[in-house]
Amino acid sequence: MTAVLCLMLPAVANAQIEELRPAKRSVAGVVKRKAIKSKRQLTVEDMYDKGEEYDTQKDYEQAFTWFKRAADKGHAPSQTWIGYYYEMGLGTEKDLTVSTEWYRKAARNNNAYGQYKLGTSYFNGRGVEQDYDQALSWLTAAAKKGNAGAQDYLGYCYKSGIGVAMDYEKSFYWYKKAANKGCAHAQLNLGNCYYNGEGTERDVEKAREWWQKAADQGVDAAREYLERFY
Repeated sequence: MTAVLCLMLPAVANAQIEELRPAKRSVAGVVKRKAIKSKRQLTVEDMYDKGEEYDTQKDYEQAFTWFKRAADKGHAPSQTWIGYYYEMGLGTEKDLTVSTEWYRKAARNNNAYGQYKLGTSYFNGRGVEQDYDQALSWLTAAAKKGNAGAQDYLGYCYKSGIGVAMDYEKSFYWYKKAANKGCAHAQLNLGNCYYNGEGTERDVEKAREWWQKAADQGVDAAREYLERFY
C-alpha cells in the first residue's frame, strides 16, 4: 500500500526577516546618497536606510524610530517593518492588533509582503478576527506578485479546502511556484504532491529531489521522508 504523507501547514514565519529586506543598494549609490544628505532634507528612503542600518546593528529602538518616521509618510516597505516590529515586540511593546493595522497600510499601498502578512493575519485570526475570504483575497494578491510565502499558503488552502474548494491541481501549481523560489516548506509539500500523485502524476524520483532540496534547508520532515522511503 502506498504511504500517504501528512501535509504540513506552511511554517513561513522563519523566513520573514529575509523577505522584508529589499535588494542591497550599490556601494556607489550609498556613498552618493550619504554625500548629499547634508545638502537637503531627509527623504523617506534616507529614513528607511537609517532604520535598516540600526536593525542590522540590532539597535531595535533606533530602528523602530526611523522606520516609523518613514512609515508615517506612507513608505510601504517601512510600514511592513513597523508591522513586523509590533508583531515581534522589537523596539516597542508587542501588539498584534497594531501590527496587523500596519500590514494593512502596506497592503493597501500594493506591497506584496504587506498583503502576504495581512492574509496570514486573517487566516490565523492573529490581531484580527479570522476571515478566510479576506485571507484568500490578500494571499492571492501577494502570490500573484511573486511572494513565495503567500504561494505556499495558497497551496495549503487548495490542498485542504480552506476558504476555497479543494483543488489538488491548483495546490500543486502554487506549491511549485513557491518551491522554485526556494521556499523550503513548499519544497517539502511539492515533494508530497509528487509522492502521492496529487495534482500531478506520481513520480517518486521528483518527490525525492524536492524533499532533498527541503532537507538541505533544514526541514526535518523532509529528512525523515528520505530516510523512510529511500
